[in-house]
Amino acid sequence: MAIGVMTRIEDLNTVLGQTQDHRHRVLVAAAKNIKVWFIKVQKIKAIYHTLNFCNLDVTQKCLIAECWCPISELEKIQLALRRGTERSGAAVPSILNRMSTKESPPTFNRTNKFTAAFQALVDSYGVASYREVNPAPFAIISFPFIFAVMFGDAGHGIVMALFGLWMVIKEKSLIAQKSTNEVKAVEGESNLD
Repeated sequence: MAIGVMTRIEDLNTVLGQTQDHRHRVLVAAAKNIKVWFIKVQKIKAIYHTLNFCNLDVTQKCLIAECWCPISELEKIQLALRRGTERSGAAVPSILNRMSTKESPPTFNRTNKFTAAFQALVDSYGVASYREVNPAPFAIISFPFIFAVMFGDAGHGIVMALFGLWMVIKEKSLIAQKSTNEVKAVEGESNLD
């Protein structure tokens, strides 16, 4: 009887060892693909998030999306829709109609890498209404002078200038880092470039 028990224990230890090895192999294989899966899930979530803004037509066979866009960008949008139709292999092309409305359009301020920070600073105090003057260019000019008056200490100015220079030099590596900064995350979600 003792021999039978010992044989059974050895068999169970063998099964446990093989199960642990198999589990380890499966987890290692999954770990290699986890970044790819994470990116796919993010893309799918972004697609569904965008699709949730659309409405179904009366036949429930196509989606209708209404949005604001600058008139100067209509040609680019039309080209992007054509390219998307070709890439997806859709039988029906996307249609872009310009609609007239009595609603006031949202404010759109075109920015670049340099002016985006100043625009965000100005927008934090309030966004100008449609066709109002954008105060960001004035902030670009006046902000450094106001900041200089506020921090008149030369030592502090040198430290700030060196830190700014370091950030300009390390810009690409800093942008490439995955940030856990919640302010940058919110800014990234709100800027749809």
